Amino acid sequence: KGICHSITIMMESMEGAGEKAFPLSERWGLAGQKMFDHFIEMSSSTNLFPDEMQGLFDCIILMLKGVTIQDTNIEDSVVIVTGPATSGRRRRSYSIGSTNGIGQIESYPKTMSSCLIKFLEATIKNKGDKIVCRMCDSLNRLVLGRKSWCQGIFPKLQDTVQTSIINLLITLRCDSAIESSGLVLLGLPWTTSQIINAMCSKISRASDIDAGGLSALTTILECIRSHANSLACESGFALPNVMFEKLATLSKIETFTDGTDYARTCIIHSLLSLFISRGSQENDPGKKVAKDISSHSELLVSLLSQRNEVMKPLVSGRSKSLCLQLLTQLCSSSPMLVAESLIPVLQSSISDEDNAQVTKDAVMSLVPTYCKYAPKTGYRLLNLLKAIFEKVNSLDDLSWEYHLQLYKYLITALVSCMNPQDGSTAVAMVLAAYVSNEAFKAKTTLQESDDSFLYFIGELPSLLDKDISINATLPTLKCIGRLIRFSHVGIDSMSSEESNFFSFEPKAMCNVIINGPSKECDIQLPLGRQDQSSVLWTILTMIHAIKNVFLQQSVRKAIRNSDDERAKICLKIWQELMVLQSFTAHIRLEKAEGKGTGGKYFDVITDEISTTLLELQNLLPIPHFLAAVTSLIQDTEVEVEIQRRAILLLAERASETNNLSHEAVLFLEMVSDLVTLAAVNLDFQKDANTFRRPAILAQSAFKAIDQLLKCFVLSFPDEKIIRSRSKVFIPVQKSVSECLSMLAIGFNYQKLSSEDEMAVFNLKVQVISSAALCAASLITLMKAKCLAILPKLVNPLVEFLISANDAKKVMNSEKTDDGLPQSITLVQLSVLRALVAIAEHIPQFFMPYVDKLLTPQGLPSMCLRDGSTEEEIAVSHMADRLDTAISKGIPARQLAPILSKATSRFLGHQNTLENSWQESLVIFKILKSSIESASRSDIGPLAGKIINSLVQAYSFDCDAVTRCQLMDTANETLLAMVMRLSEAQLRPLYARLREWRGDINTSASDTAAARRRNAFWSLSAAMSKELRSIFLPCMSNVVIDVVKELELAASCLVSSKLSKGQKRQKLETPHQGDISYSVISLQPLLLCLELSLKADAHEGGNWIRGDEGQRYSQILYPLAQLLSATVPNDFEILPLVLFESKQRSFTPYERLIQGETTEDHGNIIDCLTALAAAAGNEQLWKPLNHALLEACGNEKRPEVRKSGVKALLSIIHTLGEEYMVLLPECLPILSELLEDEDEDIVALAKECVQQGEELLGESLEDSLR
Repeated sequence: KGICHSITIMMESMEGAGEKAFPLSERWGLAGQKMFDHFIEMSSSTNLFPDEMQGLFDCIILMLKGVTIQDTNIEDSVVIVTGPATSGRRRRSYSIGSTNGIGQIESYPKTMSSCLIKFLEATIKNKGDKIVCRMCDSLNRLVLGRKSWCQGIFPKLQDTVQTSIINLLITLRCDSAIESSGLVLLGLPWTTSQIINAMCSKISRASDIDAGGLSALTTILECIRSHANSLACESGFALPNVMFEKLATLSKIETFTDGTDYARTCIIHSLLSLFISRGSQENDPGKKVAKDISSHSELLVSLLSQRNEVMKPLVSGRSKSLCLQLLTQLCSSSPMLVAESLIPVLQSSISDEDNAQVTKDAVMSLVPTYCKYAPKTGYRLLNLLKAIFEKVNSLDDLSWEYHLQLYKYLITALVSCMNPQDGSTAVAMVLAAYVSNEAFKAKTTLQESDDSFLYFIGELPSLLDKDISINATLPTLKCIGRLIRFSHVGIDSMSSEESNFFSFEPKAMCNVIINGPSKECDIQLPLGRQDQSSVLWTILTMIHAIKNVFLQQSVRKAIRNSDDERAKICLKIWQELMVLQSFTAHIRLEKAEGKGTGGKYFDVITDEISTTLLELQNLLPIPHFLAAVTSLIQDTEVEVEIQRRAILLLAERASETNNLSHEAVLFLEMVSDLVTLAAVNLDFQKDANTFRRPAILAQSAFKAIDQLLKCFVLSFPDEKIIRSRSKVFIPVQKSVSECLSMLAIGFNYQKLSSEDEMAVFNLKVQVISSAALCAASLITLMKAKCLAILPKLVNPLVEFLISANDAKKVMNSEKTDDGLPQSITLVQLSVLRALVAIAEHIPQFFMPYVDKLLTPQGLPSMCLRDGSTEEEIAVSHMADRLDTAISKGIPARQLAPILSKATSRFLGHQNTLENSWQESLVIFKILKSSIESASRSDIGPLAGKIINSLVQAYSFDCDAVTRCQLMDTANETLLAMVMRLSEAQLRPLYARLREWRGDINTSASDTAAARRRNAFWSLSAAMSKELRSIFLPCMSNVVIDVVKELELAASCLVSSKLSKGQKRQKLETPHQGDISYSVISLQPLLLCLELSLKADAHEGGNWIRGDEGQRYSQILYPLAQLLSATVPNDFEILPLVLFESKQRSFTPYERLIQGETTEDHGNIIDCLTALAAAAGNEQLWKPLNHALLEACGNEKRPEVRKSGVKALLSIIHTLGEEYMVLLPECLPILSELLEDEDEDIVALAKECVQQGEELLGESLEDSLR
């Protein structure tokens, strides 16, 4: 170690002394070479190589770098430190040119180069030796990998030495896996000849096709990519030729191996780097180079298109993408030779649906290249499009989604590589060629378009920039015009000056439509019927695509905010549309006269052009647009559909205009013209054709007026301007009222027998709906200013609503499905909207019409409340809104008498309507809302009227389900009134209700009395639930009634008589068949009693313990007796509507007595539990406990035993420890119940015992023995 350290210090000192003191060549000859040779020999014979020896080795090999120090006075700052040396100092490495003190040896000694080669060969020989590899790595890092050696020494070496070093480094990199050798190779200044020699060398093995050879080849290719710029500067095609030759060799199927595809990818990548560095070559490449380029392009095409059976196609997507890029670079080198080859490559890429990315790469790279260089070869865009469509047509298994994606790529590629004008022309050509190809594929007289095809046509504008979409419209329209003229007149209007790369002559277009993209045949005019239909379908579809452009929001916005340039384009489009409209209208007239075929198609084409023209007019600046609309609606010769569309466009344009802008005033000036249209005389006695025009114009005018009113007046924030603008709409009042009054005459539903009658009816509906909606907006604006027309407005509206409800009822019963129900629903919704506006904005003037509105077929009608469709739900919501508006807008003192009268109409004795009770629910809903909106002082005087309405609901004779709904609604209304009364007002009100109920009469024939008792206890339960302890004074007045009801129920349902000693008058017991009706009030009574007892328990139980406990005893005994009741199967128990499974699971006894499913509706056990909770002391609990134990001991009926133990468990749960004083009395009975045959009873008994043990804190097992 000491020797190595000393030598290292000595060598570094000599180096630092400078070249003059110790020349590098002498140091190397006297010591360096010998020690280097010694290290070579030692490395193969020892396994030890300590750090000190490594430091000495590094010091020696630094001599091979050839760096000398010329001036010893250089500051230390120029020294680059590379790491610690074994001597403890810093090992130094010098950068050439950093200072004048650093230089290179003038003549690199041959012994140094020979030692380098000798060492590299020794490393290859001992490639498995770690010490050798370590030394080699040091050599690579400190010498060969340094820029000073690579750039300064290596180029001066002899060619043979350079070649030897290169081959040895490649071998070390590939066979010995020494990564630093690869880094050295990347830093060497390669020449073309060296690259070629290395690729063909047997020494480097790069010429072999085995794994080692492919590894060496990829290493060389990596160096090519690294030095692509310098290699590309050398003239000639020698290196690319060698690389293409190597690519061809590796691509042969007979030589293809596992690693070949990666090697091919590396070759293509390196070639691409070379050609990118070369740039485009505008000069003539020469015959030899041209021949080479042609050969190379054919090779690439064969690798991409699978046209050569000898060559293995490329596999990976990356290799294909790189190959496509290389092909485009070749095209830039020689477009005349390569451009034609792009088409088959693109066709091949299209067929690869499983690799969409490859298809995208191919389209995005090849299409721009083709468009750039194909014009030089005489090819046109049409050649490319026809080739694409030809390939697509041959691939039947391609999905439509892939088709659409492919065309999206194509359009994107075209637009990206052209200026906006050429891009727009290209897009128009793609559209024309695409639709033509689809027409060829369809081949039918009446084309049935595929949904995906129509989707693509609709989506096409969204793929493009708005300006390109607009600009593409003009060449598309010109293409349509030329096709129409050629196919029907035989004139080819395309001049020779217009023929260019984008040309698509009408003759060529017809050829694609008729013969497809792969054939070229002469077109014989006139066209046959089928061919003519295909051409007309193409024209119609292209017009439809243009219309879709103007439906795009971005395009519409762009046209409205057009600058001068865009405005000129829009004007040209409008002019072209006008020409087309005129020309097609002329052909349409000829077809109508019997000259030729295709008349139906031309009808549709002309209409589509007119619609598109109107769309464009709608997008024009507002002054021009309004002038065009005014001209249309004033022209009586224009078709009514066009006029209607113009008016609707006016409304649509108004909704998109800022109401604060000056343009809003221009729209308001249109109101007078619209009023003129709306004020026409609608004579319904005329036939449908005569009636159609004025009806359509009136409906459209009302709709437009409504829209203008909403946009420019109702939504305006300034009240002053609103008043100013509202003057414009004053004439509308008269037009609306007169129109509705006229339409109300004879508007009654009847079965329509003809299409003509149905058409007239639908027109009436549309006019009524639009006029009613316009009236709603007008009322919202004018409010009290509309009082003069209010009778002419409200009366027809009410008549329309009644007639519509009558018609809907008939239709529902007849299950009509002819489209009329939708029309009737439309009338209902619009009329309700108008009535809502009146009720909300001028409710004080709406009151005289409410009584007429509240008829059975008026507002309460179920035809307005039922339905599941969106339209019917909207009607229901609007009817609810009108209910609310009436109840909140009209004072309760005025509304209550009207509602009371309406209730008598629906529920009174004179009512003959079926199911009229349903309409009464609406009346009570309005009454409840009105009560809630009224003040307490208003309700007091109205109590009588309200009670009269409620009594009619409570007395109504109906089935159980209806009675439940009626009483629930009536109780809600009653509670709304009670909550507005004081406690002093409540007691006389309740006394009056008790008086209305009458005495407890057990006569089976008096069903009205039974209904009154049921209703009374139902409303009492509702009031008790809401008022709680406040209601207890009222309950004090009916305790005797409670006892009588319970005793009546016990006498009817329990076979045993009352206990002895009870001197109480026996109640007459009804016959068995009338039991259910006689005790119909039992369940609401139980609920009322339970709620009152719970409220009393919360207040301390003073109410039930009143009269020294007599009240408690009076209630307890009949209530306890009912535990043994026999409940008939037909007994009505709430809730009535249950899941089917629950109805089968529980008997009437279980529901009424035990409380199964009746927790919220009243039952015996819950009532007994509440009684025990309110009693609150042991003395009162004892008789209750005795009654429960007596029920538990019933030997004949297990359900009674179950009721007893269940009631006991419920009381224990409620009272807890307080009830444990009575537990000893219960234990003998519980002991017997634990051995009962019924498992449910045993389980309940066990739970009682467990609860007792938990509360007492001790086991009861001994007490149960």
